[in-house]
Amino acid sequence: DPAIAVVGGDGAPEQSPHDPLIDLKTLGPKTWLPSPAPDIALAGSNDAVVTLSSLRGKPVVVLFYLGSSCPHCREQLKAFAKEKKAFDDLGAAVLAVSVDAPEMSRAFLASPDGQQVPFTLLSDPERKVAKLYGAHDTFEDLPLHGVVLIDPEGKIRWSRASADPFTDTGFVLSETARVMRLLEGRRKTRV
Repeated sequence: DPAIAVVGGDGAPEQSPHDPLIDLKTLGPKTWLPSPAPDIALAGSNDAVVTLSSLRGKPVVVLFYLGSSCPHCREQLKAFAKEKKAFDDLGAAVLAVSVDAPEMSRAFLASPDGQQVPFTLLSDPERKVAKLYGAHDTFEDLPLHGVVLIDPEGKIRWSRASADPFTDTGFVLSETARVMRLLEGRRKTRV
């Protein structure tokens, strides 16, 4: 079977206790299932607590940014803000998470840069949520920029964490649309 790793001069499978054979049919995109997104409960810039579970039923894009004092982060927020209508058209919520306290987020939203940001800014001062979602450098103990796409069923469909902010909103929009089509197709085949 070509899906089984074969080792040995006679062509017969050999198994080592240190290197067990793996049936390659059990790996890959046909068997991959998305991971459940850990629920979050964070104070927003309006002091209301926002939970991910309250958004179940719609796709959610979570942006992890370093804070409103980071100029690159402000650019990322503005890039996603420009696409608000496109995210709305997909039924997607956009949340932005940083270490900024709610009062800092309010001050930012009142600034010229912040007035362009139409989505909820959430406060994660101890970076607990950022750590859950991998938007944290554990070696340096520093926050990272991150983007996470969560489907309406609460599963993580795509994520990226980096030292640099991700500003390719076109990719996130197309991936959100693709996931929605995939789920819709799956619903139709069940009926």
